[in-house]
Amino acid sequence: MKSLKLNQKEKLVKFSFLVAVLFGTLISCSDENSLLEENSPSSNEVKQRVSLNLREQIVVTETTTFVSEVFFNMGVTRVEVTRNNDLTKFSAITEKTFGLKGQNVDLAEYPVVLEGEFLMLNNSNSTMKLSISEDRPYIESSSYTGFVKDEHFDSLEFNVILFFMREITLNFDNKINSEQAITTTNSQGCSFWDTYYVYGTGGNRSVALANLNDEVSAETFFGGAMLGCRKIGGINSSCLWGDHSCIATQAFCCD
Repeated sequence: MKSLKLNQKEKLVKFSFLVAVLFGTLISCSDENSLLEENSPSSNEVKQRVSLNLREQIVVTETTTFVSEVFFNMGVTRVEVTRNNDLTKFSAITEKTFGLKGQNVDLAEYPVVLEGEFLMLNNSNSTMKLSISEDRPYIESSSYTGFVKDEHFDSLEFNVILFFMREITLNFDNKINSEQAITTTNSQGCSFWDTYYVYGTGGNRSVALANLNDEVSAETFFGGAMLGCRKIGGINSSCLWGDHSCIATQAFCCD
């Protein structure tokens, strides 16, 4: 009988020891996880380590009729600048639309605002922001933060913000006076108002050119504004930041 009681006591001691070991292990893992979480950089800390300098590169500080050739071909004749507290709003005044992502886009419908170091659509539902870091476009959205990737060019919202960011940072030496150009522009017998452009964009020239072919097909065969219009000249391509963020264009006369 005494032997049985001793065995029961031994089992109880062993069981208690095992429970204590398991409990101690759980506490240790919990502490390690908490330490990892404390030492892991938050998204804010990551952003702080990235040097953003969009604001210092902006040259369009007041309303102007001097615009880039890209903006002019998109139908923009004036960029208006308004300020409200810490926000700066940039709005395009347009005379016509252009083709992008299978749509006829009017930049007047997409004003953007500068807040801090980020440029974004003037829309409360927008979660995408663009800035500049290391002379390259830098993006922050609900799903990604970092340098721009090829897949971002699939978004109309992204392209519009990118176009605006390039426009407000481009030196005035590379711009034209739209008030003069609008009356003198005549491409192969086609006036400014009858000349429309279709755009393809991409991370590099080859992608932009491939996307342009898709854009032209969409405008021609899907009943878009380019239906029945004739091509003017060949395809032009250029890049907005070095060899990155490129555009390809094809002009059409729709008279």
